[in-house]
Amino acid sequence: MEDRDFDIKNGNWFPIMHQMADKLMTYRLSGTEYQVFFMFMRFCYGYQNSTCELRWKDMLEFTDLSKGSLSKAISKLKERNILRSFQKETKTGISYKINSKISTWKRISKRKMVSKRKLNGFQKETIPIKDNNKDKESTANADILKKINDLAETLYQQKRFPKVHAFKNKILKDKQNANALYHALTRLQIATKIQAESAWAYCAKIMQVENGNYNEQEFQQRVEKQKRELEKWEQEQTIIR
Repeated sequence: MEDRDFDIKNGNWFPIMHQMADKLMTYRLSGTEYQVFFMFMRFCYGYQNSTCELRWKDMLEFTDLSKGSLSKAISKLKERNILRSFQKETKTGISYKINSKISTWKRISKRKMVSKRKLNGFQKETIPIKDNNKDKESTANADILKKINDLAETLYQQKRFPKVHAFKNKILKDKQNANALYHALTRLQIATKIQAESAWAYCAKIMQVENGNYNEQEFQQRVEKQKRELEKWEQEQTIIR
């Protein structure tokens, strides 16, 4: 990449609203989330558009992140209402848009703070108190969301469920059970006779039956069963090839 000085006439720059810049100075994001956010700014605003279409392999190359880290960062930006995605009938299938309504961005909840006594007096120092239960819950949610995103991408790439990302986003936006969603997509992965045009209805029916009545122990049992079925299916596909 050639280094060039800032030149407003040559257009080697992109604009950003003062309101958005002010917000970013006080808004808490992780380093990875900032990295991914600036990638979307570059490809939206850098081409004078409000949206951009990027393939996963290109985003991985641009950011030099792992697939898991990239997927997690995008999910977090969506969760905070900073980034939005739309299903489109294009080569990439997904269009991304930075939410320019800054007031609708969701802030990260502030962690509890306590005072720490120093040896040279009673000077206060704010240190975070970890909530182990919340950390465990957050880790579990991140794990299942990663599994959902990976499986959704696989179904999309295999053309088994062209609108899988739209379906996934709708279910998560409606705050339906993530475990039930993962189960529905796994069932679809195994059910090879289900045609692409029937995939939405097939998964929706499973969600309708299981959402809200999902038992964690039963989920683990089903996951193990699905793993065995999936391994058997993959072995059969290998033999056929």
